[in-house]
Amino acid sequence: MVEVSKLSYIYTYLFAISVFTTKVSILLFYRRIFSRGGLSFKIAFWFGTFLVASYPVIFLFTMLFCCTPLSHYWTQFKGTEGSCIDVGHFFVILAIINLFTNVIVLLIPVPEVLKLQMSREKKGAVFGILALGGLVCIASAVRVYYLDVFSKAADNTWAMGTVAIWSSVEPSMGIVSACLPSFKSFLRYLRRKGGSKSRSSFPTISNGGKGNRLRFDDEIALRSQIVGGEGSMHSGQGSEAGRQIYVKTDVEQVITEIPEAMRRSNV
Repeated sequence: MVEVSKLSYIYTYLFAISVFTTKVSILLFYRRIFSRGGLSFKIAFWFGTFLVASYPVIFLFTMLFCCTPLSHYWTQFKGTEGSCIDVGHFFVILAIINLFTNVIVLLIPVPEVLKLQMSREKKGAVFGILALGGLVCIASAVRVYYLDVFSKAADNTWAMGTVAIWSSVEPSMGIVSACLPSFKSFLRYLRRKGGSKSRSSFPTISNGGKGNRLRFDDEIALRSQIVGGEGSMHSGQGSEAGRQIYVKTDVEQVITEIPEAMRRSNV
């Protein structure tokens, strides 16, 4: 039981760090996307940042002084002398704060998304991503429930397993939700890679800025040289010389002499 208590103590720190860093990354993503947001967005952003940052601070100081001495947290089952706060109820309160911050982080971009000038389909896709992020709030609420069961259970070891499961599900879903906006670019990259392989021997048309250019993967052309260092005769033409293509053609003339006897016979 001592080893289990040590692992649970360390795991609480890992959980706090994971949910904190995930929420901070999401908030910084909001700030990057809505950098020109109004005053209401800035207030909501800084308010959410304050709540997210307060969570690990409260957790850190409370867990450092939750028991006197601290080792009594995992040695109390041996009957050692010491005292601890009601850790079970503290975890429930902290989980409620965590759930509240999850909801705040989820709702911060909603007003800005409604202001975007885009089609309903695209807005629906954005809100779909936010709805998937809402699954984190559901997992957090389930975790609050099982933590409450844990705090009231006569046998903590029996209730600890379910709490550990949902304490792993919530940060994992948070990481996935934070990565959802980048999935579109990743899928586009995969489509390009698959399309380039299927068009390996066929001409493709690409939009190159000034117009459409026809590219051939297997180019068969006359040997042309862009005269640079070799063509000193064009060096005096300035910048226009670098933009011109000069075709160098070698002509070979073969002269065959007809014998004198054959010329007389033809005459």
